[in-house]
Amino acid sequence: MTPPQGEHEESVKGRAMLVRRPVAPARRPWVTWKDPAVLLWLACGLAFAPMRRASRLRVARLAARLAIRTRRATQARARIMRMLARSEPEAGRIVRELQAGRLAGYLDVVRALTFGPDFVVSCRGLERIADARAQGRGAILWISDFVSAGDASKVALAREGLRVAHLSRPEHGFTTSRFGIRWLNPFRLAFERAYLLERIVFERHDPAPAMARIERILRHNGIVSIMASMHEGGTLAHVPFLNGALRLSLGAVRLGLLSGAPVLPVSVLPDPASDGAFEMVVGPPLATANGPREQRLLRPVCQYAGALEAEVRAHPQSWGGWRRADQVSIG
Repeated sequence: MTPPQGEHEESVKGRAMLVRRPVAPARRPWVTWKDPAVLLWLACGLAFAPMRRASRLRVARLAARLAIRTRRATQARARIMRMLARSEPEAGRIVRELQAGRLAGYLDVVRALTFGPDFVVSCRGLERIADARAQGRGAILWISDFVSAGDASKVALAREGLRVAHLSRPEHGFTTSRFGIRWLNPFRLAFERAYLLERIVFERHDPAPAMARIERILRHNGIVSIMASMHEGGTLAHVPFLNGALRLSLGAVRLGLLSGAPVLPVSVLPDPASDGAFEMVVGPPLATANGPREQRLLRPVCQYAGALEAEVRAHPQSWGGWRRADQVSIG
């Protein structure tokens, strides 16, 4: 059910709520148009792998001039114009830089597999992870969907001696086709595996084993990382965001409530001091709330969304969540 246009739609945008959605088995095609493009770009990555990351990023910016013609890029451009009140040329520049960051991320994988990763990541707030674990209930890192955040955070944390168990999807990698899952995605998984304690796969039709495994890790004071997205779960948080709304899966918040582990938001943003470098920021634990279940779930998500909004305004070209922003329908 979609709310009528006008005043009621604005009220839906402006208030936080829990929304249900059907969880259907994934229908994966054998192959998609994206598969040969990814394969070609990864092959090109062999030539670019010896370059410094800043140089690879410049190559990716050239290739992004073609990538901005995709349907996803067009959708992102329209949402940036609407939600950030940017002009069409400005939105176009933001999308080109976003696409360049994604393409550079593919080259990062090839670089890591051939010569080792060359991420330059400065870190702030690592003491908050230590403080969380001092409580003896582990820590949940809720990683914002900024470009290369998943890869750079794993490498940066491992360099600090922090091996995390990461919650992942069966189709995680480059594409969601059967061909991609079988032949392309394993390259990304092989790179990540070297920096993780464990990859926990969340199966939509049977989520209980993944959740039970995470709870065991937290009971042993371990660290779990989860991307802030809306890929999984039958109940989502629908919260105000920019000039619209945002939907997020509730797995990290639910696990925090069940285990007592603090949920720490993590952002990996471009480092203004160096092109191609990053700054990883671990934020303070999200607030907890008493009262009804809806309030206990929504309060930390609203706090997270408020902080994320400021980061996205400052770095719109780095946020990968434009594809799920401005979700208004509540059906």
